[in-house]
Amino acid sequence: MLKVVKNEPAIRRHQRHFVRGFKPLISEVVPVELGYPGASIRVKVAWSERLGIWFFSRKIADHRYWNAFGVGRPEGGSHISITWRRCSMASAAWPARLSQHATL
Repeated sequence: MLKVVKNEPAIRRHQRHFVRGFKPLISEVVPVELGYPGASIRVKVAWSERLGIWFFSRKIADHRYWNAFGVGRPEGGSHISITWRRCSMASAAWPARLSQHATL
């Protein structure tokens, strides 16, 4: 069952726990350029050979976090376009469809 977390310290704690869960699964870190509507940034994504996905996380506001995922190992220096999918109470059917690269 999903539970809405509203308390900022709890959001930070859950985000740290979420990211730490991926750390033991990281095979390598790959430099890429993540593109999203209106801009792009150079970052290092964590690649998991075991899961077959890459992962990137960044704090973007006081208590908001950007967690991006993609399927397949990206080439170093490549450009990856992100498809935005928001998870909120307003979009209870999240996600209707996942593309190859998505963000939560």
